[in-house]
Amino acid sequence: APGATIRSHWRMPEIQRPLHAAFLAVYLFALVAVGAMKAGKIKTQEDFSLAGRGLPGYVLVGTLLATWIGTGSIFGNAEKGYGLGAPALLIPLGSIVGMLLIIAIAGRIRRFGQFTIQDILEARFGPAARVLATVALVGAYLVIVSYQYRAGASALTSIFGMEPVLATSLIAAFVIAYTALAGMFSVAYTDVANGVMMIIGIFFAIALLWGNVGGYEGAVAALPEGSREIGDHWTWPVLLGATLPAFLLIVGDANVYQRFFSAKDIGSAKRAALGMLVGVVVLETAIILLTILATGMVAQGGMSAPENPGFIVILAAFEWLPEVAGTLCS
Repeated sequence: APGATIRSHWRMPEIQRPLHAAFLAVYLFALVAVGAMKAGKIKTQEDFSLAGRGLPGYVLVGTLLATWIGTGSIFGNAEKGYGLGAPALLIPLGSIVGMLLIIAIAGRIRRFGQFTIQDILEARFGPAARVLATVALVGAYLVIVSYQYRAGASALTSIFGMEPVLATSLIAAFVIAYTALAGMFSVAYTDVANGVMMIIGIFFAIALLWGNVGGYEGAVAALPEGSREIGDHWTWPVLLGATLPAFLLIVGDANVYQRFFSAKDIGSAKRAALGMLVGVVVLETAIILLTILATGMVAQGGMSAPENPGFIVILAAFEWLPEVAGTLCS
């Protein structure tokens, strides 16, 4: 019956992973506490949108990395890595080339002193360009935000046994409310902590998987032919098709430009762009390496295959890694 179907989506969750649940509760409480403290600093639109244009370089690096290395990297690159194996290590090339361009223009972005990328386009090309950019960005971010919500919901589902509809709704409500609490102040400083946890979790997971799968060589040896060498699978058109979307996204990402507008000064913006390049190279490569190791573990029979290839990293965090390491990685 329709009523029974609706009720099944909203049944009360049961905690299936208590340690993960406790870590998540502490983490969310800390986020809300930081946001509440920063909310008192909001006096103007510049404060809300750009943190008063006062973010130092180290905070910019953290928030830029947390902005870029998110669900697209952890789920999208993981899915590619699970399907391709070693050739997936070339996928970050699009992000790297895009970051080199961003480094070249980071100072000019901060000097421009606007609020959004649409402001830049309107100043250069007129109101029509602003309207077209807004339409394009709204369309793009509907997709981006939707898979971010689904990614967060997948974690809640695994931890609490929660129905996807309820999990997605809770994630959406929290993200919207938290962002509205103090805008860029809510996000930027907590992104530094997010970045640190992400780095620790990913490299801890790599270290643990490395010994159990026989290192990189042991992992790729267990993969099928055509997945063992970095140059396998790729032709120039195929490589361009795989890397161009990331290049275009990072060059036109409104979140990236907003962070540079928030920089304390031009020097901070330039240093943050360079720091982001290093971070993107290291973390995107590390995520794909982690995926290859986990895929090798699956091929060796040491871990069950994921129903969704994009969840291979999450599966490793929940099902194979020790709980403490798994909470950081997930």
